[in-house]
Amino acid sequence: MNKYLVLLGSLALLGAGCAIPGMSSPTTAEKPADGKIAMCAQTPQVFFFNKTAFSPAELTQIRANVIDPLLAYYRTVPPDGEYQVVSIVIKRTTTGITVEATVDQPESDEPVSHGFLHERAKDGSYPMWYPEEVSPEYHG
Repeated sequence: MNKYLVLLGSLALLGAGCAIPGMSSPTTAEKPADGKIAMCAQTPQVFFFNKTAFSPAELTQIRANVIDPLLAYYRTVPPDGEYQVVSIVIKRTTTGITVEATVDQPESDEPVSHGFLHERAKDGSYPMWYPEEVSPEYHG
């Protein structure tokens, strides 16, 4: 029986705004006064393939210059910033990193997959990520 509860909890992350019936906060998405859905406490899950190959400075740069701007972007995507990044998978390449995000969209039961290659600068640092097409409300 417990196996099914774990599966149901995992499935609830996609297509249901993170709400898990019968469970209380922080795993339940709540609508604040402004009407926007708050990020679920357990999302996004960020996974690094071979995380030990990244230095602490690289991990900090990736968080500040790639992950945080990506999350900020999806908080501004219409309608009303209700898109939630559920997971992010980061893999090292010879020129930088690949980033694959799974995004829950409120109007569909199907998640959006957003992937891109983010190249390192000549000095080896990870520059700020900017979306190619941004909503007018984005102030990243």
